[in-house]
Amino acid sequence: MRPMRTLALALVVAAAGLAVGGLAFPRAAAAEDALTSIVAITDSPDDFDGTRVTVAGVVAQQRIDFRGESVYSLDEAGRRITVVSFGPSPAIGAHLQVAGQVVVHPEGNSEIDWPPVLVESARSALP
Repeated sequence: MRPMRTLALALVVAAAGLAVGGLAFPRAAAAEDALTSIVAITDSPDDFDGTRVTVAGVVAQQRIDFRGESVYSLDEAGRRITVVSFGPSPAIGAHLQVAGQVVVHPEGNSEIDWPPVLVESARSALP
């Protein structure tokens, strides 16, 4: 994804995140949270729009940090989801469990087909 398009998408999703839950540093994801597949989310994004999920994956190379907040990609089986975080980005290659809300149509805008984005509310490292 081109940097300007990524930044624009991040800003839209961050605005949606503010409406959803405000600014807060992510807490650790609970171990008992049921996992949702990133592949399932990317295959049927509309089914997950507005849903709170927990996913697991590896941090891919795409990362943007700005004033303590970040955007990064999480990869599972070759499929990626963009994560918007109100904390700093994790290290590339880190294995993570991330909880948050899936946003496909920010503020109900169903006229544009956005890729799914996860607005992070919790994060924890996996072995």
